[in-house]
Amino acid sequence: RKIKLNVENISSVAIYFNPRISSYWDKITPCCINSQPTGLGRYYLDFASKYNYKKFDEDGIPIYKKGNLKYNPTVISQYALGTFEMFYQTNNRNKTYEDKFIKQADWLVNNIVEENDTFGWKFNFVLEEYNLPASWYSALTQGEAISVLLRAYMLDKKDKYLEKEFNKSNSDR
Repeated sequence: RKIKLNVENISSVAIYFNPRISSYWDKITPCCINSQPTGLGRYYLDFASKYNYKKFDEDGIPIYKKGNLKYNPTVISQYALGTFEMFYQTNNRNKTYEDKFIKQADWLVNNIVEENDTFGWKFNFVLEEYNLPASWYSALTQGEAISVLLRAYMLDKKDKYLEKEFNKSNSDR
């Protein structure tokens, strides 16, 4: 049986054995839950590596830059979950991590797009590598963003983190 090698296969193997060579998007995010959760806590994937994002706007929100400045809800959600993991690893005592996490959650609250009786976080730019035109939604992003907002509510107890998500998602059911 022949194995066809290409650059992507070799890169994946190299990253598996030497994760330090990976880019932001290739980081291995291992499962960090080793027992049945009894409540909301840390995210099931260890996104601590996502905390090391490099490009931010003046408010501390990650930017996704390919050409013009863009906000990518996936990057923001994963950075937030990485920041939450860092906060968790300090036994919830590092105020800097908490503040950065809440800042990302606030961005998500302020950037929910509502249209046609639904809501979500929209990508308002073309993603050429996947042939996606502007104005698309990602299911992965929706789940990660909601996970961020649930954890923000757990920390801050502010209704703004729950109002739109659950009121809109449970309407007409």
